[in-house]
Amino acid sequence: MIDSQRIDLTADLQTKLIQRNRPSNEKIVDILRHFGWFGLISFGGPAAHIGILERMFVRELSWIKPEQFTELIGLSSSLPGPSSSQMVIAIGTLYLESTLGGILAFLAFSLPSTVILIIFAFYTPRGEEESPVPQALRSVVPGFYCAAVSIVAQAAISLSKKTATNKAYQALMVVSAALYLLSQHFLSMLLLLVLGAVLSFVIDSLESKQVKPIQKTDTPELEEQQQTLSISFVGKHSIFAFFGLFIVFFLLKAISDSVTVTLIEGFYRIGSLIFGGGHVVLPLILSHFGDLGLLQKSQFMNGFLIVSFLPGPMFNIAAYLGMVMYGWTGAAASYLALFAPAFLTIWGMLPYWFQFRTNPFISKALKGISCVSVGFIFSAIYMMWEHTIEPNPIYSISTVILTFGLLMVFDLSAPIVILIGGAYRWLLTTVAI
Repeated sequence: MIDSQRIDLTADLQTKLIQRNRPSNEKIVDILRHFGWFGLISFGGPAAHIGILERMFVRELSWIKPEQFTELIGLSSSLPGPSSSQMVIAIGTLYLESTLGGILAFLAFSLPSTVILIIFAFYTPRGEEESPVPQALRSVVPGFYCAAVSIVAQAAISLSKKTATNKAYQALMVVSAALYLLSQHFLSMLLLLVLGAVLSFVIDSLESKQVKPIQKTDTPELEEQQQTLSISFVGKHSIFAFFGLFIVFFLLKAISDSVTVTLIEGFYRIGSLIFGGGHVVLPLILSHFGDLGLLQKSQFMNGFLIVSFLPGPMFNIAAYLGMVMYGWTGAAASYLALFAPAFLTIWGMLPYWFQFRTNPFISKALKGISCVSVGFIFSAIYMMWEHTIEPNPIYSISTVILTFGLLMVFDLSAPIVILIGGAYRWLLTTVAI
């Protein structure tokens, strides 16, 4: 058993060394190619994004290890901003070992749908009540969402096998999923993560066998990467920038009536204080800018409808709304201001995560946190299903069964499964079985 683990570890380290020795320009091409494709197929919201990320960058590309991936889920879930976008930023940053990697990964992920949103905003008449989403698209996208549910389910199963290594951790994962379904608030999530960390020590004390010290071989590589990260704009510099910009924008808003300043301050503040992702931030955007008289409810609803039919992060709606409220300047200001806190917070925490995750005490706590994080993914399956089952439950069930079966039996790639889901759902709607 130990020999096979050593072989797996050696192969994994060789893969990492090959990747890290590649020229930076080749890595940049990798980031743009893979995250660009990810940006085109990332339907279904944050949970689906994480499922596709796990399949592409953990299992297929091996850019990041399963345990690191689940730890990043817990880290991004405890920070303000869109968690899936922060996962993208983190993976890109770690792969290129530079903040440039995080920026390029995010832009490749976000820009495809952002460009479409801006085009819609430019050509949609102000105050238009009718949805600008084409009818043909409405019969295909539900199939994409059903396929996304299947991808999340497979990712949850895959991660659970690698994270919950005994009955106690499996129970922790299941209970976390059940409890989070009852209360889907940030404080509930944070409480469960803390509880998972504490229970790790209880479970460890009850185990009769000692865990093999594999982490020792892994430590030098992590320490070397930590040194590279510490040179970049991460750690305390990003944290200072996060709070500094918050104060600067607040003061500028107090002394200026500029619409641009109003948009930057409003979106940056909302992005800095929101936990829970896109659906949490939407009512705050409508309330804040609606009260200022800059945004009509019909404009907001059109933007929400379009972004719901597109891949990528829900926060992309900022570009559409900014374009509606103040043209090209408003689109750029709103988009950058809403996402900026996500960059600064994840960059601020990455070095400390690398520094402490190899500590025996911290790594033991991270074991429970990872199990709780996988529990969140299992609970997300139901939450996604709630939004997927309508308007035709039978069609949705049939599409999920088909796409999940294709994933489990044939292990097809995520893009192919998503396209099959869309085509199958369109066929069902067209034929009207």
